[in-house]
Parts: sequence; structure tokens; C-alpha cells
Amino acid sequence: MPFPVAHSLAGISITLTAKIDRRRSFYSEILLAAFLSNLPDFDFLLVLVTGSLACHRSFSHSLLAALLVGSLTAFIRNGSFHKKDSLVYTLVYFSHIFLDFILSTRNGVQMFWPLSKLKITAGVITYPLYNWLDYDGFTLIERLAFISLLEIFFFSPVLFVVFIARRYLSDSNVVDQ
Repeated sequence: MPFPVAHSLAGISITLTAKIDRRRSFYSEILLAAFLSNLPDFDFLLVLVTGSLACHRSFSHSLLAALLVGSLTAFIRNGSFHKKDSLVYTLVYFSHIFLDFILSTRNGVQMFWPLSKLKITAGVITYPLYNWLDYDGFTLIERLAFISLLEIFFFSPVLFVVFIARRYLSDSNVVDQ
């Protein structure tokens, strides 16, 4: 179960790789990527309202949701449909779904909703903190901080490589051709 740190770093890496539009603020694109890459977990609001965990990782963690949110975001940002931006924003949103699919050992994602309500997972890695109820107070905060640091340690190198490659390619004018 990746935390917002991993989701944000993955989404920002995709955005930097795609190099959206130079007329837009670099920081606004970074913030948008961080927001979109964490947006699927806003389904926790439904969990709070309904009191049921069944809402989590359902429709908001599907390919259809990624496509709709990515396309709608591109449309709002551009005032018209733009294929490249739509694809980038869809991939940024989908990065969340993919990380949850890969890094969760139980309670998978409904990736193919509405065609299937089956929650699937690859279960490649078990996170050190899975059951929140096993921890309380300072121990819980300590574990959350530890996992966030692990995510920074593992996901920051990807962002760093993308950032350096982008700067190198930009300096050599390869990117804009």
C-alpha cells in the first residue's frame, strides 16, 4: 500500500518525462501531478460517508476513471481536447492505480471496473505497515515516517534521473525537435 510520497514522486516523474507545455508554470505542473497521482485515494471520503471499506479502490482505481480524469484535466487546462496532455494526465492518474496493483498484497484494485468488480493485485511487495490497528500513538507516527522515508529513498532516484535527463536533453536542444 504505497503512501502519498510514492504516488506523488511517480506522478511527478511522468509529468517531467512528458514535458507538457513550457508556457505553464513548472511548479503548477508539479502540484497538478502530485494532486492527480493521489486523487484515486479521495475515495476515502466515500468510506467516511458510508462506513464501508468496500468503496476504497473501487471505481476510482479503474482504467476508466484514469481515462476520464486525464481527459477532463487536459480539457480544463487547455480549453479544448489535447491528445498529448490527455495521455500524460491519464498516465499520471494511472500511476497510482499501478503502484497499488503492484505493491499491495491484499485488497487489490478494481482496475477493470465497470466490466468487472473483481479486485486484483500483483502483490509484489508487502509494506512494513499494513494493519493500522496494530499501532497506536507515537508508534504509528514513527512507522508512517519510516515508510515515507523509505519511499523517498526508493522513488527519488527515478525522479532525479528524469530531471537530469530532461535538463541534459533540453540543453542539447534534443527535446524540442
